[in-house]
Amino acid sequence: MERRWQSYGNTPTHIMATQCSYRFASREDVPTIYSFLREGSSEQDPESKPKVTEAKLLDTLSFIESSKDVRSGPSFTPGFAKTLLLISPEGDIAGMAMFFYNYSTWSAEPGICLEELFVSNRYRRRGYAGLLIKRLATEAQELGGTKLEWNCYRSNEPALRFYDSLGAKRMEHWVTLKLDKEAMDQLAKAEKK
Repeated sequence: MERRWQSYGNTPTHIMATQCSYRFASREDVPTIYSFLREGSSEQDPESKPKVTEAKLLDTLSFIESSKDVRSGPSFTPGFAKTLLLISPEGDIAGMAMFFYNYSTWSAEPGICLEELFVSNRYRRRGYAGLLIKRLATEAQELGGTKLEWNCYRSNEPALRFYDSLGAKRMEHWVTLKLDKEAMDQLAKAEKK
């Protein structure tokens, strides 16, 4: 499947008569990503103690290496998730969307799972979260994908209303399941017996 590439850094988006741009994160952006993740977790649960560190981000995220060949797109380091950054008209990193690729067995087509969406307090109420989600929808389309999905706390009604306004559908018949590290370790240990 041939994929046409558009440079994120040169694709301005108009909002409130200003221009924003996008780019994928490089290794040098890890301190900002780390700061956004810490701030976001403290907003969701002030008592939480996230285990994320800059070193873990460097080891597990995929970073842009080069965007010299616009026909084939940029190259990325190996990693489990990419981070799309939104750059404000002032030149600051205003927000991020951390995502990974997933797959639909129902349609045999790729998709994107948004893992973390964050906009800095200073830049909220400018429509930047919507811009990031729209950019990811475009990324999914360019892959030939058919879905963009994410999770949201049930108690976060303002966010849920915002996502509803974008056309997102709540998956009422689906339940998100998770094995934490302890449960996963127990299952893996049992499998090895």
